[in-house]
Amino acid sequence: MKPIGEQFKEAFAWKSRLYSPRDFTLTTIAGFAILYEFIFWTSGNCVHSGFDIKIAIGCFALVGVCVVLASNRVSVLSCAVMVPAGLVWFNALLTGNHKVILFCVADFAFGFLILVVGTLARSRSQSRSSFHRND
Repeated sequence: MKPIGEQFKEAFAWKSRLYSPRDFTLTTIAGFAILYEFIFWTSGNCVHSGFDIKIAIGCFALVGVCVVLASNRVSVLSCAVMVPAGLVWFNALLTGNHKVILFCVADFAFGFLILVVGTLARSRSQSRSSFHRND
């Protein structure tokens, strides 16, 4: 099992085998889909506007497809979760909107949590599979 520092270097690496241009594109698409999913889900009224809910569900499905197609699923999902906060943080700081600033902090923290938990789970499953191969 690799040391935790080396695992994080690999998670954030821009090497071709770890984070390809295809993964970058999928991250961007999934990040915008998450942003629009959040907008339509929170603004949609189930009774009066089922269209908004359908758009939100479609965006959720698009995020799932992007993550499934990615070669590094953990990094793509964690970075895609952070994209909405990355898009609005500058405006939130300029306007001083505390709710949006709190959203940005929580969104970045949630994305980083996905990265940490996913990296640890992947390393644990790799160590278990290598342990069972040696038996």
